[in-house]
Amino acid sequence: MKFDRHTIELIDRLREGVLVLDERKNVIVRNRAAETMLGLRIHPRDKINIENLFRARNPGMYRFLFQAFQSCDNHRDYEILYHKKSRSVRLLVSTYAHWEGNSPREYYFFIILRDITEVWRLVQREKHLLAQLRKNYIDQMENLRQIAQSVAHEIRNPIVSIGGYANLMIRKLGEGDMDVADFSNFLNIIRSDTERLHRIVDQVEKYSDSTEISLKKENIVVLFRQMIEFGEKLSLERRVVFEAPRIHQDEYPVYVDRLRLKLGLYNLVRHSILLARRGSRLRARLNFTPFEADFMLDIQTDMRKEEVPFLFNPFYSTANQELSFDLALAQRIVMQHGGVIRAVWKPEEILRLHMSLPKEKRLDRERTGAH
Repeated sequence: MKFDRHTIELIDRLREGVLVLDERKNVIVRNRAAETMLGLRIHPRDKINIENLFRARNPGMYRFLFQAFQSCDNHRDYEILYHKKSRSVRLLVSTYAHWEGNSPREYYFFIILRDITEVWRLVQREKHLLAQLRKNYIDQMENLRQIAQSVAHEIRNPIVSIGGYANLMIRKLGEGDMDVADFSNFLNIIRSDTERLHRIVDQVEKYSDSTEISLKKENIVVLFRQMIEFGEKLSLERRVVFEAPRIHQDEYPVYVDRLRLKLGLYNLVRHSILLARRGSRLRARLNFTPFEADFMLDIQTDMRKEEVPFLFNPFYSTANQELSFDLALAQRIVMQHGGVIRAVWKPEEILRLHMSLPKEKRLDRERTGAH
């Protein structure tokens, strides 16, 4: 096989890297793409052996090429992480063996290099996305399972109670035992359990409401002031000292769904007070920055530290309070507005609820609509 000038020029134009070795593993032909991929400069007159090229710098590449060369296999493929001076690349290395002549036979060993770094990154990204989708799906199924179990647990008791008292009334009517006081008591219990069922259904409907929120430019300072007034009144009933923050700012315009955000803020403050130990202090802090509204509640509580990760789960009940869907709904509403609520356990049995609500990306809507 002769590698004349025209053949070498043709090989040089290929996008794949090409190396041709002789029977002594010396590089007799190479193209510019190969030098670029390998980060090497091979002079045409130099007899460079693959041992000099790869053994010290990339032992994995050398082992593969040496074994392929020794085995004389017609074709092999190998994917490798190749380390250059400045960075690492993913290469697909293909080898081909060729014999020519009869006695003695000439042996040529072809190495084709393809840079698959970008393809490999795309594949890894796709794998990551698929894994994330799978995790999200599993998490959603787990959340649905927990919600279904919680709803079933919550409604089972009133259903059993209603059925039991209804059967008792039917039996007493059949026996002619018509005690008015007993019947009135039974009916009050049935009515109470019916109202409880109605509240549960109402909470589930609110939590599962998937309608798109309607954002309008609102001064949310007004919402926070209303929330603080609500907290001060409720804290008096619960015998909790509510240390309300001083609000120095009069305006803080943000695009929000006013009614939905108000519901979320009220839920957050109400259950902070419910979680607070009676006679303790509930300290609130509020700060408006150019980027977000930052609201923090430090609660002295009797709940246990291990309960904190489950605080926003629907229908999760702490050791001393049944919180139903309200905290989960508050978290969802804030997330719909691009914000987040976090629960952090602090020293001295302090539970911190930290809410941040972004501003700037909501104001982008106004600028967009103005054009």
